[in-house]
Amino acid sequence: MKTVLRWAVALCTFLVSTMTSGATLPKSFTLGYNEAWIGNNYGNWLASNPLFGESSAFSSSLVSALLSGMAQGNAEIVRIFLFPAVQGISINSASTPETQGLTSEFLSNLGTVFQIARSYKLKLYITALNANDMSVVTPINNPTLHTYYQNLISNGAETSAYETLVLAPILELMSANRDVIYAFDLIDEIEAAINAGYFSNSWTGARAWIQNITTFVKSSTRLPTFPRAPATTSWLPVTSTAGLGYAVQEITLGLFSGLGLDFYDLHFYADSGQYSGQSALCDKVSADKVSIVLGEYGQQSQTYSDSIQLGATTNFLEGARTSCFSAALAWKYEDPNQTWFTYLKPDGTFRPAYYFIQSYGPFAQPFSAPRGAQPLASGPSMN
Repeated sequence: MKTVLRWAVALCTFLVSTMTSGATLPKSFTLGYNEAWIGNNYGNWLASNPLFGESSAFSSSLVSALLSGMAQGNAEIVRIFLFPAVQGISINSASTPETQGLTSEFLSNLGTVFQIARSYKLKLYITALNANDMSVVTPINNPTLHTYYQNLISNGAETSAYETLVLAPILELMSANRDVIYAFDLIDEIEAAINAGYFSNSWTGARAWIQNITTFVKSSTRLPTFPRAPATTSWLPVTSTAGLGYAVQEITLGLFSGLGLDFYDLHFYADSGQYSGQSALCDKVSADKVSIVLGEYGQQSQTYSDSIQLGATTNFLEGARTSCFSAALAWKYEDPNQTWFTYLKPDGTFRPAYYFIQSYGPFAQPFSAPRGAQPLASGPSMN
């Protein structure tokens, strides 16, 4: 009930506009995977994490092996997280933690990921913050990070520091590598931050924050051939992803509308690979004149089952391809912990659902999972 009331309040306090910036996604239906972090290195897969005292665990060979497997499976998009557990961000851990910038190796390692993606003809879908991190830190278990997230959300000076010292150099690197960039996600599942109380006025505050960051990103990625064009004339498609159970309704009700986003991103998990409200959702997408992607999908049961995974994958892909979606990204290509999600097994071979996804890709053959799946030439260990 509280969630419904928050929607109602939000819908009564702003005027929904359908204006967008014009940056677009590919017109063909495209496939991909989420590889938000690598292996067990959630908070330091790409760079060091000074706040948690973790050195960088970045491995270009492992990244290459994983992206190679996705490319072999006819994937075209790979989604990665930049700042899980604020990896890569230097934070002054004083009583008022402040953004100092990026760690010294961050841009170099990210540039290496761009090069690897290019070598496999893959596009990278870049996610900046993860709101789910905000929901697990408290003033008790991590007062420094909790305060930092609070300031990042509600303190204008800290938001500006994040934009200029963290986002700006990343966006510059992305602009120099536009050929490997699919899109940019400002924050993964902002509902987690709303539910954790970071926005005192719920969706109204969250929408204002999304719009503010969107404006900055657009102004920083202005098309170089139009230097005097409006700040919203950008080459980079931008979104803020929706998840945590009510994403279909949130997008349909317009909570992500009128913010300058170029497309919407739905996250949904169900063993059936189906959900209610798809027709109304697609009507809203059409009315707003934007695209939508199924940015995360997978089974809901925490049970390792090829049949459940294959059924969910089949129905999610069929439902997306035959409706209004322009892409679908499976969660998660490789996962050594939540094994019910993984498409890559510890021995380097693949599960049947991998071959079904492969059958959807460019130059694909009709689906037929081989009886004796062969491992990757340089298959990574998930141990």
